[in-house]
Amino acid sequence: MLVQNFWCRYLCPYGALMGLASLLSPLKIRRDTERCVDCGKCARACPAGLPVDRLQQVRSAECVACMSCVAACPVESGLQFALAPRATHDATSRWRRRVMGPAATAAAIVALLVGIVVVGLVGRRGPARGLGGLGERLRGRELAAELEALGVAF
Repeated sequence: MLVQNFWCRYLCPYGALMGLASLLSPLKIRRDTERCVDCGKCARACPAGLPVDRLQQVRSAECVACMSCVAACPVESGLQFALAPRATHDATSRWRRRVMGPAATAAAIVALLVGIVVVGLVGRRGPARGLGGLGERLRGRELAAELEALGVAF
């Protein structure tokens, strides 16, 4: 293989969509240069092969925020998935209240996707039509006929 993940990096339309979302997102993987010990574990853990250990902020279409680099970092808050830091001199207060850990990020993404699916299913027509007429079928005679055909007495 000449290029690692060639399909995902250059040809996959889903990868292109993820890359565009990554570039437009206000949340980025950011390295606190004051806390970083320059061990390089983050760069070795990155599946996209990005030089995370040399960047202050990862701004690449190849970064899909998988959080592998954040998990590999041995220093607490050395790498963070966060908004831009505040302009203060104290490193602790600079990142406070702006940090989303990997679990919180995953939970937020899942909640967003579930919300999109629910809104898409319900739509403007209400839940009965949004679910392919299931509600109407359950209320109508069609269900009774199906139950009788199955031998269910009610």
